[in-house]
Formats: sequence, C-alpha cells, structure tokens
Amino acid sequence: DTYRLKPNKKYEITLDKATFAVLDIETTGGKPPHEHVTEIAILRLDSKGRELARYSTLVNPRKKIPPYVVRHTGISDAMVRVAPTIEEIIPEILRFLTGNVVVVHDSFADMQFLDYDTDRLYDGLIALPLLNTQHLAEKYCCEVGGLGLSRVAEFLGIEIHQRHRALADAELTGRVLTHFMPYLNGKTIYDVYKDVEPGSTSYIRPGSMNNNNSSEHKAG
Repeated sequence: DTYRLKPNKKYEITLDKATFAVLDIETTGGKPPHEHVTEIAILRLDSKGRELARYSTLVNPRKKIPPYVVRHTGISDAMVRVAPTIEEIIPEILRFLTGNVVVVHDSFADMQFLDYDTDRLYDGLIALPLLNTQHLAEKYCCEVGGLGLSRVAEFLGIEIHQRHRALADAELTGRVLTHFMPYLNGKTIYDVYKDVEPGSTSYIRPGSMNNNNSSEHKAG
C-alpha cells in the first residue's frame, strides 16, 4: 500500500523551511471498513517545533466501542454519542492538513483510516508528503530497541504525560519530531527516505484528490 513516485518540485522544499501537521487517530480497533475513527487530533508545527494551530475532536463511529478499546483509550460510547461524524469533519481535516508535511508515528495505523474515508468521500487518497517518526527513529537512533511511540520517547528522554488519546499522542509525536529536526536541516523529504528501500527516491503519498477542492464531497 505504499507508492514510490518520481521527485516532484512541489515537494523539494527543505524540511527546515516546511510546516508540519502532526496527526494522531484513535479508533474502535482493527481496520476499515468494519472499524471507525473515534477521535482525531492535528497539531500544526513550524520547523522549530513551535505550535501554530491545533485541531482536536471526538468522532462518532456510529457503532459500539468494544470494551477493550474503552479500557485502552478511555473513550466511551457516551463520550462520542453527540460527537460529529467523520463525514461532517473531514473537509476541515483536509484543509488543516493541506500545505503541510503530514507527520505520524506508525503511518499505516493512522493513515489507513484517513485514506479509507478520503477515498470513500472524494475518490482519491491524500496527496501530501508524509514523515513517519517511527522511520526517523529507525534511521537516526537504530539502538532504540523498539519503535513504539512510548519506547522511542523514553529512549529520547521525552516525558510522557498521557497515552492513547489523540491529542496527547499528537503532542508526544510532535516532541519526537522536534528531537529529530536537527538531522533534517537542509534535507528534503526525498533525502530522508532515499535509503529506506533500494531504489526508493521519495515518500510522497499518492492520490488523485484535488486538495484545493477538498470541501466538495463526491456526488452520490
């Protein structure tokens, strides 16, 4: 489910001049289409790790949240009962992401849900550069001994206040990203990922979705 594309001048900006949208999603567990988002948070940061804006909301998954997920996240059916659905908030989410490098820890876990809903509603995936802090940890501190968010944060000496809520995890991911920013000075997204796989030259998300028109849902 990962695409490698030829370099696009649009994404050749060095990361020390970019802005970032740090994303975290909580869900009912598993994967789409059977499971759904229960909470989403996005922090927009500059290259120094300074917060520019934030977005956070619970999301009504329109299904019961399994008890083990309630125990894991603390998000209950009562909490999401009057929350907006993903269809109601996804235009705002896409506007918040557009123009930034999307940052996640464990890209598959979060992006599979956002990709599913974006493709379902807009006939396309999110076409934005993506940084995975899990990959940065693997690349720049290979002795970490585990790539989970808590393990990486602890290894880097970053204090953990809370876990498994979207905003808390986005904040923690942002602090991990800030730790790695000195390694990224002068580098483009292509430079970071050129050694991930033999022959790989980029880590740009694919997609036919026109982000300039992302407020318009697919007809029907």
